[in-house]
Amino acid sequence: MNLKDDFNTAFEFAAIGMALVNENGRFTKVNKSLCKLLGYTPEELTNLTFQEITHAEDLDIDLEFMGKLNKGEIDNYQIEKRYFTKSG
Repeated sequence: MNLKDDFNTAFEFAAIGMALVNENGRFTKVNKSLCKLLGYTPEELTNLTFQEITHAEDLDIDLEFMGKLNKGEIDNYQIEKRYFTKSG
């Protein structure tokens, strides 16, 4: 098994919801735990952006960090935020 396989296995079978997101906020890869938590299929989530399902009160700080990340001002960030599930 190589490092890529190790990452994919850890990502896919993680007990916590995880996603990879592109520079525009679109979900590019999601795991089963995130789909179960939010009630979306992987196909549905990868057709959305995090901006579309992030609670309005949490969106500004997320966009601020994303802007800094895209400008190279920071290497990564971690925040707690609320998402809207498929059922609202």
